[in-house]
Amino acid sequence: MKVYSQAKINIGLDIINKRQDGYHNIKTIMYQIPLFEEMFFEKSTELKIEMVGIENLSLEDNIIYKSYLALKNFTNKDLPFTCKVIKNVPYGAGLAGGTFNGANTLKFLNSAYDLDLSLKELEKIGKNIGADFPYCLNGGVFLAEGIGDILQKIQIPKLNILLINPGYEISTKEVYEKIRIDNKRVDFNKIRSSILSKDLDGLRENLINKMEEPVFEKHPDLYDLKEKISSFNAAGLLSGSGSSLFGIFMNKEDLKRAYNYFKDIYDKVYGFGGEDV
Repeated sequence: MKVYSQAKINIGLDIINKRQDGYHNIKTIMYQIPLFEEMFFEKSTELKIEMVGIENLSLEDNIIYKSYLALKNFTNKDLPFTCKVIKNVPYGAGLAGGTFNGANTLKFLNSAYDLDLSLKELEKIGKNIGADFPYCLNGGVFLAEGIGDILQKIQIPKLNILLINPGYEISTKEVYEKIRIDNKRVDFNKIRSSILSKDLDGLRENLINKMEEPVFEKHPDLYDLKEKISSFNAAGLLSGSGSSLFGIFMNKEDLKRAYNYFKDIYDKVYGFGGEDV
């Protein structure tokens, strides 16, 4: 069975507070982008996971294996399978490529072994592995709250997006440890209305990611990259905890101009042409 495993960006990200369980309550728009990697699944008599395009990832750290273990423990059944992943979504990049892999693993095993688990049950299992699992099991465009597990489907047009990965990873855990929580809230209604009204200045003013400050303190090159992206008539932002940055453009011409500039500088540059919003 072949599955195209997706990725996402965070269109704005607010850190509301820290919970007693150690997690943070957040608010963000999770937006699926057409960046995929290929997963090849088969039922088997033994477990085997092959990752093509990523090195030095131990089995215990592989989210596909973690998903298998979580489902095995939940059902009290052994669920052996083989999985080959052609890795295309940058690792440790704020794009949830690994979590989408894990979500697709839960879906495959649920179907292949006739477990008959509901989407809500899979979300509950996945949430114990990672906060993005409920979203990654659904995909699309959602306003996410709580730890990212409370989802409200929303409508945003297909966007013109430039995505750049600088070629290194950032630890989400380390970023959360350095977050400085304040009382200023990100206005997601203004983000959406700025997109719909083609108001680039309004989008730049309201498109905020509260994770940027600790990331840019350690990686000032990412701040410079965000500013450079924005100079091409775009609203630039860090996706999640990084390291990827993206720009939202109001037309395909500006997107193409920016893509042609950055593709000769960075190895991982992606352009997604949507509608002229």
